[in-house]
Amino acid sequence: MSHAAADGHIHDTSAWSDETDALHLLPLHLLPLSVSGLKRARLVKTARLETMVELFRDARAGTGLIQIEGLGREFTADKAALERDMALLLKLGAIASFDVYSLRIELRALGIAVDEHQHLVLSPEKQEELTHYMQGFTRPLLRRVYGEQAARVDNMGDLTALLSSPDREETLANLRHIAGRLGLKLTEIPEFLAQYGDIFLSIAYFRSCRDGAHALLQELGRWLADLRRTPLVQTDSAAVRLIATVDTSLDAIMAQLEGCFRSFDRMTQQLWDDLSAEGFQAMRREIEAHHTGVGALCCGLAVKLGGWKRAFPTAGRGAPGQKMDWLRQEMMPGLADLVEIGLKANWRPPGGLTPAA
Repeated sequence: MSHAAADGHIHDTSAWSDETDALHLLPLHLLPLSVSGLKRARLVKTARLETMVELFRDARAGTGLIQIEGLGREFTADKAALERDMALLLKLGAIASFDVYSLRIELRALGIAVDEHQHLVLSPEKQEELTHYMQGFTRPLLRRVYGEQAARVDNMGDLTALLSSPDREETLANLRHIAGRLGLKLTEIPEFLAQYGDIFLSIAYFRSCRDGAHALLQELGRWLADLRRTPLVQTDSAAVRLIATVDTSLDAIMAQLEGCFRSFDRMTQQLWDDLSAEGFQAMRREIEAHHTGVGALCCGLAVKLGGWKRAFPTAGRGAPGQKMDWLRQEMMPGLADLVEIGLKANWRPPGGLTPAA
């Protein structure tokens, strides 16, 4: 790292506004760390799928990335406290995605107490952005409860308000029926909706990540096709194989991700075809069991494709040799692991139960 970051002297990071909505960032102020200077840093995933500590990011000073094991060179005030913090950070560094849904599961497994409702939630702006992704999940509920009133619902907040204060006898009757099928009191329906909304907001979030990756993947496909046609690659069988491996691996990862979403759609349809408390809880468990696997695929695609786009922002930038070096050194590391994660996320054992990803 080219810039020192002594305790208490880390560059201001107040401009980092994308933390809670990102797949590849973990702000360390969320964690029970002892070294106060570390709380102004964050963990980041690189294009190589390595976890680094980002001590600062500044337009003039650049980005301060350092390996977790190297923090002792930057923080020297309390070695015992730093060793404890580093032990925790090394465990967190093994997490495949830092999206809020995967973090809820992974931090809980590590016994780290974080207020999920305050810190591990998407920003209001991101939730608003995901509204159109939610329509497929809210529509079955709207059909069950409302007729023409459904047109008044633009987001989950509107739906919660309607369910909390129904103004038609027919609506009340429908709500009582739903509550009965779920084994709930009528007054407990808003809480059910909050759980329902959170589950499907997670799917909407991952779908939006998938869509962003899909657009870049198409662009990368054209870039790879152009690279194949260069004399350097056409006369080098190893280069041809490398490009083919990258191309087929990324396509396989995207296909496995699509398989997860098809499973989620089937579970949603099954829930509303035969609404029950057991069905809802089973669906919730199964979707949550996929969070870490789907998060890993989305995060892996995001950092790989994002790293490629930053390295080659325009089609004509970079010589063929530079492009091949980038594929070897940045794109290939960890790519086979992502393919394996995708296969596990879609594997269903006899009996139909899906294992946790």
